[in-house]
Amino acid sequence: MTQALQPRPRLVGQKQTIVIVVGSYNTKFVQGMVNHAAREIEVLAPSAVIVLRQVPGAFEIPLAVKEI
Repeated sequence: MTQALQPRPRLVGQKQTIVIVVGSYNTKFVQGMVNHAAREIEVLAPSAVIVLRQVPGAFEIPLAVKEI
């Protein structure tokens, strides 16, 4: 098995909107993941619009996604 990393695919073309839904309960842990995800999206889909949707906790995440 190779140890080389696979190249990241780039999503180029029509404008996309990507929504990140996070719970705000554990902000100090979640914020780092949100920052990293946003940076990766910017690399993979430079023309994408990133929307951050915060909800109070994990229970509300599926409800927020259902509204999207």
